[in-house]
Amino acid sequence: MLHGNVIYCDDVRVENTGKLILVGVYNTDMVVNARPPASLAQIQLVVRIRTSIEYAGDSLKTKIYLPTDHDSPSIIQSSTIPNAPPPEILGSMIRAYPDAPITMNMSFNVKIANVIVEEDSFIKVEVECKGETARLNQLRINVVQPQPSKPA
Repeated sequence: MLHGNVIYCDDVRVENTGKLILVGVYNTDMVVNARPPASLAQIQLVVRIRTSIEYAGDSLKTKIYLPTDHDSPSIIQSSTIPNAPPPEILGSMIRAYPDAPITMNMSFNVKIANVIVEEDSFIKVEVECKGETARLNQLRINVVQPQPSKPA
């Protein structure tokens, strides 16, 4: 089992307590009001992954497809899924919730600068682990060209 999702936003700040502050969160679409090619100064992705415990300690590859790269990833990032909890904690989790699957969770932020947008497109994210690929949610980018101003 390999699942996840992505939160797309303008900025991510981390409090000293570890809580995230997400600024300018996009729902499903981003509207770019500029003549192409337009450059997005920055976009941040909060990638959240959930796997079954069998993936603990394994390598995870994250592939990010930007608008100008439809067929091959623009960014490939490697990380490691956290190790399983110690046996005594794992045992107490199983005893407390015997019918619930034990999952491993992780999250990380990816900051991308100067994203070029030439037409309506998407930012897509995939993760791979142990030969399994999960396509996470994507952000649709709609380019709306500004209308020329009419003379007074």
